[in-house]
Amino acid sequence: MGSPALAGRPKPTRVGRAPDQRAPSAPAGAGPGAAQVSVAATGYTQTASAAGELISYGVILHNDSASLAALHVRLTVTLRDSRGRSLATRTVTITGIPAGGDFYVGGGAATHVSLKGSALRTAVQVGSSTARQLVLPPVTGASIKHGSYGNRNVAGEFRNPYNKLISSSATIYLVYLNSQGKIVGGDSESSGAAVQPGQTVSFTDPISSLSFVKGTRVEASVDP
Repeated sequence: MGSPALAGRPKPTRVGRAPDQRAPSAPAGAGPGAAQVSVAATGYTQTASAAGELISYGVILHNDSASLAALHVRLTVTLRDSRGRSLATRTVTITGIPAGGDFYVGGGAATHVSLKGSALRTAVQVGSSTARQLVLPPVTGASIKHGSYGNRNVAGEFRNPYNKLISSSATIYLVYLNSQGKIVGGDSESSGAAVQPGQTVSFTDPISSLSFVKGTRVEASVDP
């Protein structure tokens, strides 16, 4: 899983939400025909434990191009304190985002300092573009389930739309939102098993960050 396991009894949480950032990014030197990806929304939760400061974040990426798919999209997320110092940084590269589509990215990090974050900064770089249709595995039924012992986990399913296997290393990204629709965190996990062409598989995970992230709804994307 992308988030560290909790250690010790968590202290009260800090929830933050960075302003929406719609400034698009495109490949260096790209012309006006290149796909552009913007950050539609971000948010995070930070809490303290015996292991240090724990951070759960979520980002919604949007492909602003109506006709071009964005490929090899690189996202860097940095949590900074009030003085601009970096507390944690994570970088992921996504296979692609369909034309006009959204992609949900969640993750977690831990820091060994007690400083509190004040802003979640993002940087997006698009590797290339294509006019060919890009199809990602559709996710359905993603939701937060409540167990009989007060525990919570995420459950859902996704389908393999291709004529070839999806490998066991495919990544399921999760973004948590509160009852007001604001992002309060996220996480990621591998599919754990290969998925046959046309097959629909379920995923369930007792994600550790849900013990301190007070999300009520989850959105998910799969990077094959």
